[in-house]
Amino acid sequence: LEGRFSGDTVRLGRAGWVVVDEAARMEGGALPEIWLGREGAPSHRFVFRDNLRADAAETVARLTARGFEIELLSGDREAAVREVANRLGIARFAHDVRPQDKMARFKQLRASSRRVLMVGDGINDAPALAEAHVSMSPGSAAAVASTQADFVFLGEDLSPVADTAELARRAMAIVRGNFALALAYNAVAVPVA
Repeated sequence: LEGRFSGDTVRLGRAGWVVVDEAARMEGGALPEIWLGREGAPSHRFVFRDNLRADAAETVARLTARGFEIELLSGDREAAVREVANRLGIARFAHDVRPQDKMARFKQLRASSRRVLMVGDGINDAPALAEAHVSMSPGSAAAVASTQADFVFLGEDLSPVADTAELARRAMAIVRGNFALALAYNAVAVPVA
């Protein structure tokens, strides 16, 4: 965010955008942070800790077992993203990722004939949620994220992500079976008729 206060520009956001003082920026650690800066004044760092959802590791494991390749794309600093990725068993992750970087990654995946399921809950996730083939967002997400998602799930658990993916695969198997049956039927019935 950027605004004007008593004629000065005031910014709230990531360190590289807000902070001018390199020494202050180096104070950053492993936890997610946000900075507040005003022209001609020292910048202030706010540190917070996001708690993982209770079933996050289980959901990642279920999706991985089903053949999904999981990537964690986050705007947070490297140490914070690495810690979460390690706790969840996610091998591929990226830090300091902006919304346009997420969309660029999705375009790369599309170019290699991959389909993307995006799960996100923040304002900065909204463009990526719209860009993905399929997107999901928890009901507690920012309103703009929820409106961009294809599916909104309720509750604190992430299990609806894995449940939906499994249901979609079963439904697709039924559709393919129906097409095969229709082709076989028409291959026999049309010549007989």
